Amino acid sequence: MADSSRCDAPGADSATAGVTLIAVDKWKLLERYQPQSRDEPLADALATLVNAARAQWPLVRLDELVFIDHLRAKSSGPLEQVRGTELFLACACLAGDPPALTAFEQQFIARVDKAVEGVDPSASFVDEVRQRVRERLLVGSTPKLAEYSGLGSLQAWTRTVALRLALNHKRDTAREVQDEGLLDAVPFAGRDLELDYVRAQHREDFAVAFREALASLESRERNVLRLSYVDRLSIDQIGTMYGTHRATAARWLNAARDQLMEQTRARLAQRLKLTQSDLNSLLGALQSNLEISLNRILRDD
Repeated sequence: MADSSRCDAPGADSATAGVTLIAVDKWKLLERYQPQSRDEPLADALATLVNAARAQWPLVRLDELVFIDHLRAKSSGPLEQVRGTELFLACACLAGDPPALTAFEQQFIARVDKAVEGVDPSASFVDEVRQRVRERLLVGSTPKLAEYSGLGSLQAWTRTVALRLALNHKRDTAREVQDEGLLDAVPFAGRDLELDYVRAQHREDFAVAFREALASLESRERNVLRLSYVDRLSIDQIGTMYGTHRATAARWLNAARDQLMEQTRARLAQRLKLTQSDLNSLLGALQSNLEISLNRILRDD
């Protein structure tokens, strides 16, 4: 059985330096880790691992058998390859231990900023990604921290998760910007003048309905709309990109635009809590404004 020892973990302050570690029963640990085994070197290794973890995180309260269960579930290789103190902390975080969560925040999550700043150095972006890291690793029925096996640095593992989330967030943000550009670029006027007028009068409702409608389209439909109305590519250029005849590209574009308009109308009616008939009545009451729009469009043509 390992002896009791006092905390001498690196960085421990005066508040933690006097914490006394509780002696562990190495045979009890071995029985939980490998039932019916009498492998004393393995028992010693388990006791050493638990004591090292307690010394590293003296304020963390985690039942040693809970940790051994976690260790057995996550580790398939030799114990000497396992970063036991970090796996212990991860296990305690998953158990909801407040000191463990504080330690994880201060020593791991707080250190992902440099990697995130490589994607976008703005403070708002870094803050958002840091919050997403917390949620992804610690929240929900299957927090990702449960996937950490103790093989490899927890810091490097956390940084990798943060970098992936940062790249995803950057891509999603770029897509939202594209969608906003598409919202202003798609010329509803001249094809559905009523919808064009409602867009001007109910821009917020229209924007939500538009984004929902856009998300409902197939990937190719969204792409040809962006290529045409945001990137300003010609039908010939779009056809070349897809390796198809210009007539096919034109048919795709017209079908995507018509589908987008139809879905936007349906979602706008739902958002304004109107039946299609009521929406048509509302739009009909705006006929004079629509005629002004029609005259403007014809003049522009």
